[in-house]
Amino acid sequence: MKLSANTIKILQNFAGINPNIVVNKNDGALKTVSEAKNIMARVAIEDTIDASFGIYDLNEFLSAVNLVDSPNFTFSPTTIEVRGDDDKHGLVYFCANPEILTYPKKDITDPTYEVDFVLTQENINAIKKAAGVLGFESFSLIKKSGSSDIVAQVSDPNNKSSNAYRIVVGSSDNSAEFSFDFMIANLKLLPSDYLVSLSSKLISRWHAQSSPNVDYWIALESTSNYTN
Repeated sequence: MKLSANTIKILQNFAGINPNIVVNKNDGALKTVSEAKNIMARVAIEDTIDASFGIYDLNEFLSAVNLVDSPNFTFSPTTIEVRGDDDKHGLVYFCANPEILTYPKKDITDPTYEVDFVLTQENINAIKKAAGVLGFESFSLIKKSGSSDIVAQVSDPNNKSSNAYRIVVGSSDNSAEFSFDFMIANLKLLPSDYLVSLSSKLISRWHAQSSPNVDYWIALESTSNYTN
């Protein structure tokens, strides 16, 4: 069988979250979780993969697949065979035992999310660019009491007099005041606008607007606060 270009893009994205992956037979989705357990992702795929297997180094696997033009895949629990359409060149890649890999053992149970808004890809790019220019590793989604604006702020959360980049990214009817803090490095997302759901339980859900079947759960930093 062939894997769609979209499935390959998902695997490339997941390799940036965790090099380990376990694929479950006929699951209809790919899942991953970072080693620190602060990022989890689930993306539905159009391909039907008829075997369960584990890959220890997803980046290595994807690079190896690139050795074969127009690859066709045969999956088993122990090996993945990759052959070109001309059947003159190919690859045998050995799978890893899932017991030694880091992968989601179960789906996340969503908490109550107090805040929902759409964060555009343009604004995600602006946040990342500002963090690179100013040399900061984190950003905050902030709403002040009496205002409906949600502001993304890139600054040093431990230094109130630090340089800061601010951009209004959404609005909320919620009357609460909050500051939800994230590490920039955790924004390992496929390109899309996202419906971002924020919980005072220090977890967020990012649901892609370009596809109904792309979800990330990203942990908030302990410095976050939410006040009714």
